[in-house]
Amino acid sequence: MYKGLLVYKSEDAAKNSWFVSELIKRAKDFDTELSLFTGALGGDILTGIDIVLNRSRDIRVNLLCREYGVICINNEPTVRLGNNKWENYLFCVENDIPVIETKLLKEGDSLPGFPFVMKEIAGHGGHEVYWINNKEKCERLIKRPGKNYIAQRAIAEHTRDLRIYMMGEKIITSIIRESTDDFRSNYSRGGSIRLFEPGSDVTEIAKKVQRLLDSDFIGIDFIPDKGKWYLNEIEDAVGSRMVYQLTDIDVAVLYLERAVMKIDIKEATE
Repeated sequence: MYKGLLVYKSEDAAKNSWFVSELIKRAKDFDTELSLFTGALGGDILTGIDIVLNRSRDIRVNLLCREYGVICINNEPTVRLGNNKWENYLFCVENDIPVIETKLLKEGDSLPGFPFVMKEIAGHGGHEVYWINNKEKCERLIKRPGKNYIAQRAIAEHTRDLRIYMMGEKIITSIIRESTDDFRSNYSRGGSIRLFEPGSDVTEIAKKVQRLLDSDFIGIDFIPDKGKWYLNEIEDAVGSRMVYQLTDIDVAVLYLERAVMKIDIKEATE
């Protein structure tokens, strides 16, 4: 029997308790004993572990797994980009992926034209995202200790975005999120959702991102502007509520299939 760790921050594990329990339960079907871990990961915890499902968004989990020779998904490049909006932007520019103009904001820097969107670099789930229409609001935020921000050009269709879910190289579904009362369209913040069939221009970008990162389970978010889709963010520990709400796709099973496949590949090469 394989042994795996499902690593979450404690608050996220509580928020995603159904998915956590589903993964642990369904892992038995794959001859895998999966345990939830929410503490400070150390090498002793990794003894006898075959794989770590890192849902903590913490790159230190990946680094420790690499040190002890344990498979960790998502991998390091995916976790880094998925949790650093500036690195995400640079990745897009370097790989000729359409992305909205973005700049790193520091105290004293010249500001883009108003309005613009200001995002904390490590924020997720629509948190720490602000609509900036005056200098004072920006300056208040940028002085907060321990925070780093990017500024992104505001777009006309700022209440709508598209998420493409990928399991390995396969697109499993695509969902439009819309909001009528908030420029953030996140489902967790009350946005409406519907299935959507994107064109090949968008799906080819999603597949390119997955190939470059060799990611396992991610969401790729796109935003529309003037008839064109731009990559907005790569979601590392992507949530599955929308998929379960709109489809009969069993994300937990697909995720576990991917995990066991990675173990099998490793064992075959040793």
